Amino acid sequence: ISEQITKGCEVGAIPQTTCDKYRAFGLNFKKTYPLAVGMWEASRKANDKATQGKAEDVVRSLVSDMSKLANEALGAFAPEVK
Repeated sequence: ISEQITKGCEVGAIPQTTCDKYRAFGLNFKKTYPLAVGMWEASRKANDKATQGKAEDVVRSLVSDMSKLANEALGAFAPEVK
């Protein structure tokens, strides 16, 4: 999906505001996801269920945000489907 969104942004098929949000999300994802995975792995090894749950919440939030942005961006290709 990222490749299609990037191409859509490059050719102007996706609104610039959506492209800007997607780009900002990507930068945040690249920093946040590895930290959340590391936190999850460390908490699993330590049998710290509370921290493990917090790491899972971070990943779920990233997935939710990514899904919303992808839907917004790809909706530019087929606005009548919305």
